[in-house]
Amino acid sequence: MALLSLLAVLTLAAAASAARPALNLTVSGRFKTVTLRGKVQFGEIRCIPVGQGANVQWSGQVGVGKAAHRLTGELDFRKPGKQSYGPKGATIASLVVDGDYKDGLGSGFAGAGGTGTVAKNGKSGTISITLLYGRSKIREVGRWVCG
Repeated sequence: MALLSLLAVLTLAAAASAARPALNLTVSGRFKTVTLRGKVQFGEIRCIPVGQGANVQWSGQVGVGKAAHRLTGELDFRKPGKQSYGPKGATIASLVVDGDYKDGLGSGFAGAGGTGTVAKNGKSGTISITLLYGRSKIREVGRWVCG
C-alpha cells in the first residue's frame, strides 16, 4: 500500500512539473536609447485558445546595469505548427517596453519578421523573431510552455 501511495505522489509531482508554465526567452537589441540584452526574468505566460491556434501573452523583465526593464509581449498563432511573422504575414507579434504602448514594437513593419512554432494543444512552442518600431529593434529567441 505504501508503494502505491509513493507511486501516486511521484506521478502527481511529475504531472505538475510537466504542466508548469515556463518562459525561456532571450532578448537583444535597442529600445529608443536603452540597450536590452539578456534572459527574461520573473516571466509569466498565458495561452488563450483561439480557433485552431493560440494567443500567447507573456511578461517579465530584463536587467540592464542597475535598472530592470519591464517587458510585455504577445504572439498570435493561427494554427498548430510553424508560422512566419513579418509585414506580409497573417500572424502578429508585439512587444511593449516599460509600459510605453505608444512606441510598442511589432512584426508588421518593414524589416521585422521571423518564425514561431506552436504545439497542437496550443500550450508550448518556440519563437525567433525581430520586432521593430522607428529606430527601436529587438530580437526575441526562445521557448515557452503554458500550464
